[in-house]
Amino acid sequence: MLIISTALMLISCSAPGLTYEDAPNYEIKHSNDDTLDQFFGNIIYPDYEENGNYETKPNLKSSNKNEKTESDTRRKVTVTSVTDGDSIRYFDPLLNKEVTGRFLGINAPEAAKTVEKFGPEGTAFLTNLIMGKGIEIESDPNADITDKYGRYLIHAFISGKSIQQILILEGLVRVAYLYDEYNYNDLYLAAEKEAKIVGQNIWSIPGYVDKKNGFDMDVVSEDLKGSIVEKAGEFMNILK
Repeated sequence: MLIISTALMLISCSAPGLTYEDAPNYEIKHSNDDTLDQFFGNIIYPDYEENGNYETKPNLKSSNKNEKTESDTRRKVTVTSVTDGDSIRYFDPLLNKEVTGRFLGINAPEAAKTVEKFGPEGTAFLTNLIMGKGIEIESDPNADITDKYGRYLIHAFISGKSIQQILILEGLVRVAYLYDEYNYNDLYLAAEKEAKIVGQNIWSIPGYVDKKNGFDMDVVSEDLKGSIVEKAGEFMNILK
């Protein structure tokens, strides 16, 4: 069984959807399913030191000096579905209902109504990382509680590691919409700098990450555009 160092562990695709398990090194184990292996084979995985660990200090500090301590601001929720690389649904015990969350400080290529390069891969990656699991979320004192679509704006963590940072390092999202001095701005920007230097995924296509907050599909070749739609279909089949 081929093991590729990355930020998650995929255990099986035999059950409805996917099953998941926490792993200290966040490795992905490819199954004998050729379709699944081919799909994830399109993602470029970085060769990090220490077996691919995304090291953040146990008591991760924010860049906002006025922020409260972690114990005061973070709470546990359970992920119920993944919309795309930057949006999820989760059950929040504090609200006693299921809500939609939008990760602060990042933007992922589209993978739903409009499909952009690395959108399906980013959605699959995040699904494997957090689907059905308990994660911790944190609002930001310098951001609104929700956006104009009613999505809760959150920083998110799994096993104490920043989910935004993991996605940025993998080159599956970009840093975006930094409208204020949000918590962890420095963490996200440092991760993006590393992903950009090594040409990770979204950074592997010159000009794809635009100068605003999104992505420019005009620089993607026609052949690649066709494969993107095909990969989106494969991803939906995997999750059935």
